[in-house]
Amino acid sequence: MRPLDSWDIIMLDSAEDDSANEATEVEQLRLTIIRLEEERRLIFDENMQLKEMLKREVSKAESSDKKNTNIINEYKLIRQRLEGQLLGSRSELEALKAQISSCEKCSNIPAATDSTQLQGDQSQNLPTSDVAALIEQIRVLELELAQTKLAQVEAECRNQDLTHQIRATEVELNAAKNSWSPWLTKTLSSIKEAANKKDFTHFSYPHSNNTSSSTPSFISHINTLRRESAPVKHDVYANCDIRRDSVPVTKDSQSCNNLKSHN
Repeated sequence: MRPLDSWDIIMLDSAEDDSANEATEVEQLRLTIIRLEEERRLIFDENMQLKEMLKREVSKAESSDKKNTNIINEYKLIRQRLEGQLLGSRSELEALKAQISSCEKCSNIPAATDSTQLQGDQSQNLPTSDVAALIEQIRVLELELAQTKLAQVEAECRNQDLTHQIRATEVELNAAKNSWSPWLTKTLSSIKEAANKKDFTHFSYPHSNNTSSSTPSFISHINTLRRESAPVKHDVYANCDIRRDSVPVTKDSQSCNNLKSHN
């Protein structure tokens, strides 16, 4: 083997430096991949949390919307019922007025007399307490109708606000998803491609488990022909030139000497 000259030493030093630089670069790339994988996991967890939050908000909004719809429908039914009662009360009031005007005793009352005095004079047909109760009922129905309309407007406003919030949350979620996903995928792909293109000869790769690491201590010189029947003991320790009738087996002198020494 010829001695190494200065050029060979320089080449070996350069190869060692390149190997060290490549090992450092590989370690940096590995750390970068780990960091990016951690960021991707965090972003994925955040995305899942946002989805769960969006599902909860949507479910809550749908539940509130159904509740508000049921309330509005109930208010509409109450409104219709109150309007029917109001119309009935007005018709009864008109009937009372017609009955009072047709009465001979009541027709002699001056026109300046108020309605309470008219109702007091007509006590035999309708008591004063009933008329007052009807007037009070009309006032209560009008108040309930106004409150129902106000509650309906408030429910519609809340429903509209919830709809705007859901749409804004969906827009923010889509914007966040579109902002990080392509960039992260492209970065990971470029780093993996750069790592695969490197040829690192200084790394030692593990051998397969099927390959024996120890050097064989005995190399057989027997022919690889397989016997069709197992040899008898006295045939094995007999003269090496004897052949069986089944299948010929070739042995050299070293194999025979090994067998004799065992004997």
